[in-house]
Amino acid sequence: MRFKYSLFRLLRDRSYLFFALAFPIILSTFFNVAFSSDIINIFESIPVAIVEEGGAHPMFNEILHELAYGEEPLLEIVPVTSLYEAETLLKGGEITGVFVLREEIELAVTRTGINQSILQTISNEFIRRSATITDIATARPDLVMEIVAEMNAGIDVNQGTGGLGTDMIIYHFYALLAMVCFMGSQAGFKVSIDVQAGISPLAARRSVAPTKKMAIVVNEFGAAVLVHAVVTFISVAYLVFILGINFGQSLPLIMLVCLVGSLAGISFGILMATVLKGKENIREATMTGISFVFYAAAGLFQSQIRLTVRSAAPILDRINPVTLISDAFASLVIYDTLDRYFQSLLILLGIVALFLVVSAAVLRRARYADS
Repeated sequence: MRFKYSLFRLLRDRSYLFFALAFPIILSTFFNVAFSSDIINIFESIPVAIVEEGGAHPMFNEILHELAYGEEPLLEIVPVTSLYEAETLLKGGEITGVFVLREEIELAVTRTGINQSILQTISNEFIRRSATITDIATARPDLVMEIVAEMNAGIDVNQGTGGLGTDMIIYHFYALLAMVCFMGSQAGFKVSIDVQAGISPLAARRSVAPTKKMAIVVNEFGAAVLVHAVVTFISVAYLVFILGINFGQSLPLIMLVCLVGSLAGISFGILMATVLKGKENIREATMTGISFVFYAAAGLFQSQIRLTVRSAAPILDRINPVTLISDAFASLVIYDTLDRYFQSLLILLGIVALFLVVSAAVLRRARYADS
């Protein structure tokens, strides 16, 4: 009966249900509309400009021009005379990106999307294979077209456009699911608040009942896990059955990440409500702020932030729970094995255990202080 009451109380929390369920569904719908237009644009040549400085990377320049020829050219090269002219066209939306050929290859874009990701893939593929490409082109110039064809195939822009799109699209939906999982922190926050007699009227009434505080916490925690897991699974079902996002054979593994990610979010919410001081609204605002720091550091808003954090503080990058959730999802796309997937989940479970142990220790002290 007490467990059933906890379930109904969470399901009546409109704020939690909006941010954990309605908001992700609305956002994923906008994603789908935006990416659908990008998929249509994939079949059109991508307008780009090339700015050479000192004749650097002539081989890459040649490959870009080869990609602009043929019956279905991937690129449309817009001639420019200066970097300033190229940047003006880019800001005006007349071109998608600018390749600047200096000592290092640079790509400038003004927004994120499928076409921009394709340009980044072209640059990354050349950098990854630059030594091999240069050697082959020097010894056998006649093989340049074969190299271009191989790079073009590696980009794989046409695969699975009927709802799956490309791996890059799937990655954006994985990032959204990572955020949904960690929004369980709101449910966890309520779990902890409702057993602290000095803050919650409900907890004050419970404090005079014969039921032990830890038993109440376990009961509330179980209800929060069940509700948020169901909420997360509904989000996945909406993506698969309503929006038609095809996760392929990875769906069971995605559900496992959702479950572990929900545990991480809920345990984080419990920790924040337990260790932070002040009124309930101040604690919740602080938790929300810290959560958004996690989201940003994980690259959910801008991937460049994740790269900066990884470079400046790699340890912090590896213990950010949102990063671990996102990495577990992304590993299903990037890697051929599940080693990185299970590594991320194991670290995440360790963090969950740490959050819960610290929370339990603080709550036990609070119990003794209240008694």
